[in-house]
This record gives sequence, structure tokens and C-alpha cells, in this order.
Amino acid sequence: MKTLRNLYYDYYHTIWFTLGLVISVTLSYQLSRFIPPELFENTISPMLHFCIIFVTILSAIQVHWHIDGIRARQVWQRVLVTWATLEIAIYILQYVFGIPAIIFDVQNLTSEDLMIRNLFVLLLMAYPMEVVYPRWLTFGKSTLILLPAFIIHTAGYYLDVDLRLLLIIYPLIIVAILFGKAVAYRKRCEENYSSLENTGVHWIRNYLICLVIIGFSYFYICFSDHPTRLFTQQWLVLFLFAYNTTQIISRKRPWQDTTLETQDGDSCGSDESAGADNAQEATDQQMFPPEYRNILDSWMQENKPYLDKEFRLVDLMQVLPVNRSYLSRYINTTYGCNFCQFVTTYRIEEAKRLLQERQDIKVQDVAEQTGFASAAAFTRAFTKETGYAPTDWLRLQKLDNS
Repeated sequence: MKTLRNLYYDYYHTIWFTLGLVISVTLSYQLSRFIPPELFENTISPMLHFCIIFVTILSAIQVHWHIDGIRARQVWQRVLVTWATLEIAIYILQYVFGIPAIIFDVQNLTSEDLMIRNLFVLLLMAYPMEVVYPRWLTFGKSTLILLPAFIIHTAGYYLDVDLRLLLIIYPLIIVAILFGKAVAYRKRCEENYSSLENTGVHWIRNYLICLVIIGFSYFYICFSDHPTRLFTQQWLVLFLFAYNTTQIISRKRPWQDTTLETQDGDSCGSDESAGADNAQEATDQQMFPPEYRNILDSWMQENKPYLDKEFRLVDLMQVLPVNRSYLSRYINTTYGCNFCQFVTTYRIEEAKRLLQERQDIKVQDVAEQTGFASAAAFTRAFTKETGYAPTDWLRLQKLDNS
């Protein structure tokens, strides 16, 4: 039961985001069938295209103002500019020169149509790929990622075989791989930061969920014969750009900042560094001086550094003069948890003390005074740890003491 509760609070954002998006997409597909084809072709679709162009250009400008030397944001800006350019070209072809760049009449999408849409979807994967696997994506590797889609398309053309399903599945396979990288990304965040609120962990998962839903909607677009089947796809793409840009410019730097990339001469996103860390773990277990725990425990209790929302793993170097990788292994080995969980335990104990001493204190004030990023983050962490919301826990404590 506790495992299920912990799982829910770990994936709280993703569960509700996915549920809301799936319901919206399902209703959209149903409602789109009631849109008159002429109205959709002549009015709604052009408006959606114009909105996409406007949002991508505006978003590119906004991201440019907030790049701050972060490579992932630079990648997202390039995606926005590229997408805006393609949308403008499609808009001009379709509505100025009358060339049918978008198919509205009743017919299934061809392999060529799906190939083009594969290029669009793979373009959308550039940003999460850069975030969860920093500095891996290059022009050569981008070409390599596109190669299987071209092979599938070419094989279907020369062999006269319907391989459209493979062209739909291939992007979903890449997204599945990115989900695996996102899990490792979360782990690294938990090992280096005391809070996940500003690391982008939740929104990267939501972004990938959105890509999966866009990918599955290919099934409807490819095999449906309804002329307004593109309606949902268009607003989904519009939502993705608006949502992700808002998240990017409203969040602080993700975990792969310069302080962590250059610390000890390694990179947090390096698989080689992770492998080296695992290889040394058994040796390090024998090298951890027993007095380190006493030093760290005393420092945490007396100085209460966990009350700082920006408290990080590298801050422990103030009392333990060792490198970041060693500190991470030390926390995991000695306390049986990662750095984020280690700090959260102290914050929860401090919150319990405040709730008992000042029973009229507000949850928001407790969150602010114990180092949590928000009242919502505090409530989730407290409920995950104790099984009760803060107010319910305090009420039970009163009953036990009476």
C-alpha cells in the first residue's frame, strides 16, 4: 500500500497531466466529427495554422531572451524556428498557391505523408533528447536517427508493401528510449538536488507523454476517413509548443549546469562517469571513515542547511572535503537513500516540530520555513512520508496526546 502511495506521489504530475490530455484528445476526436468539412478546411484549419506560426515565432523570441547560455534552450529555439519556417511554407503552398500540402478529402494518409510527419515528430524529440542526454545530439547522430524511417519508407515503395504501421511505431520506439533516459535523469537530479521542483523532471515526462499521444493519434489520422481528422493533431502541436515554452522560461536552470558539468572534471550526463562510479562503489564502502557520519549529522542538526531551498549535494563539501561523486556514493551507502530523500527526511522532521509547536501555523508558512519549494510540494512529501496530510497528522497527534 505504501509502495502504491509513494508511486502516486512520485508521478503525481504525470498521472493527472496524462489523464487530462487523454480525456481532452478523446473528446476532441469525437467533437471534430461534428465540424462541417467546409468550415474546417476554409476557416478552422487556416486559423490553427496561423496560431501555430504565431506561437512558434513568439516562443522563439521569448526563449532567445531567456537562453542564459543553456544549450537545451538553444536547441528548443532552433526547433521553434525550424517548425515556424515549415509551417509558413505549408501555409503559403496551401492557401496562397493552392497546392494541397494538407489533405482534407476522404482518403488515408500515404507513406509519403507519414514520412513527412515522421520528420516533424523526430524534430520535436530534439529538445527532450538534449535535456536527458546532454550534448549527445549532433548533426550526424540526427541523420542516423532519421535513417530507419527512410529505410522503412524506401522498402515499402520498392517492395510494394504497406509499411505505414512501422512508420507510426518507429517514433514511439524512440520516445520509449527517451523515457528510459528520463528515469536516469530523475535519478541524477535526486542525487544532486534537494528538490525536484526546478529541475524539469515533471515537465520532461509530461512532454514525452504529449509526444506519445501525438504519436498514437497517427493511428487515427492514418486510418480514419473523416475529413476533419487533422483538427486534434493541429491543436495538440499548438499546445505542445505553448506548454513547453512556458515551462522553459518559467523554470530555473536544469540539473546539467556548469557547476555540475565541470565538477571533478566529469559530466552528470556521462554514461562513462556513471559506470566508473558503479565500479568504485564496492571499494568506497570500505573507504568511508566512520567519523564522517558524525560530522555530517552534527552539521545538519546544528546549521540546518536543508532550510535553504537551493541546498545541493556539492554544499556538503563545506564539511566533507571530498568530490561530488564520492559524496553521492557516501549518502547512498551510509544512509540507504539518495541526497534528495536524505534532505527531505530532515525537512519533514523540522515540519513536524513546527506543526506541534505552532499549531496555528499555515501550511504555506511551514513549507517556506522548512526549505520546500511550495506548499504543494511540502504536502505531497509529508503525505508520502507519513501517510497523512499535515493537518490530519497534527489532529492525530492531538488525539494521541489527549
